[in-house]
Amino acid sequence: MDFIIDVFEKENCNLEIYGPIDKNYENFFKNRIKKISNIHYKGEIYNKEKFELIASSKGLVLLSRSEGMPMVVLEALSLGTPCFLSVNSNMDDYIIDYETGVITELDLLIAKQKLQSFLGMINNNNSSEYCKVTCKEYFKWDAEKIISAYRKV
Repeated sequence: MDFIIDVFEKENCNLEIYGPIDKNYENFFKNRIKKISNIHYKGEIYNKEKFELIASSKGLVLLSRSEGMPMVVLEALSLGTPCFLSVNSNMDDYIIDYETGVITELDLLIAKQKLQSFLGMINNNNSSEYCKVTCKEYFKWDAEKIISAYRKV
């Protein structure tokens, strides 16, 4: 979370942060962002409210130090929301191949430069359609093939 704050602090865009905050970090986090006018913590959201928010957002940011395959990124892409991700998100190929977002290193200078690329991208009206195509191409499940493969095992 500290890296995301560092990247977005003093930038000409707003960042809304959603989700739980570790209790050991909560006071530090809230005290730090209350001094930053473009970063706002909104709390936890779930279910329909989460999907409506993702679908209406200009972009999703996940600058994580370590991720498997983050479900929120798949949700965002399927809803047409471009993503700004760290290389550690394990979604590089999907994002790069279909130009559905921007991937950055966890280096502050590089991430600030990549943020500018991302901000330019989300103003492109086609990015939403590219996101939906990515999900359709990469993450479609052919139930018959899966069942057939399972039966062979």
